[in-house]
Amino acid sequence: MKTIPFNSKETYLAYRSAWKAEYKTLGSEIRNLRLADRFRQRKEFAHLALMETEERYLAAAIKLCGPGSLSYNRLKRSSHATDMLTELKEAKLEAQGQYLARQTKNPAAQ
Repeated sequence: MKTIPFNSKETYLAYRSAWKAEYKTLGSEIRNLRLADRFRQRKEFAHLALMETEERYLAAAIKLCGPGSLSYNRLKRSSHATDMLTELKEAKLEAQGQYLARQTKNPAAQ
């Protein structure tokens, strides 16, 4: 984590809320890209007809990541998700450190 995006409990909770929303979106994109890649392989390599819902998944995935490879885009998002988890661990440690620092400054607030 390069910068500390919080300095109080309220800003930390806002940071966590935004982090969770972004991670949820990222996880959904990864699952959809994985599924769409399976459908694409079934269509291109096995020459099987896809159902309407499968075609919609494929079209949505292509719209999401553009003309590039679905697998590459999924791996790129997976790497970003891993980085986000590392950032969250660091943020938790920083929040704990800030909390302990506040407690030592003001022991009567317990």
